[in-house]
Amino acid sequence: ADAIVFALVGKLVDVKRPLDFAGALDDAARVHRHIHGLIVGDGPLRPSLERLAVELAVTDRVTFHGAVTPPAVSALLARSHVLRWCAASS
Repeated sequence: ADAIVFALVGKLVDVKRPLDFAGALDDAARVHRHIHGLIVGDGPLRPSLERLAVELAVTDRVTFHGAVTPPAVSALLARSHVLRWCAASS
């Protein structure tokens, strides 16, 4: 209830820099302990993101939702405070 929720929505590909999002969550969590990340989307970098979450010890602060329907995206975004929308075409 008191978490600040950051959301990343998009295909998990290098051009959209989802690994930077995970690193930024880690940095933010060092300053404010009530940080949580929602990663909405799927792609070839998902396994790397999941490994990075383990390495950074933020698995309890990140939720992976995979590819979801537009109504589900809307519901997830309603729970977030900060959004990184990846609209680049890749």
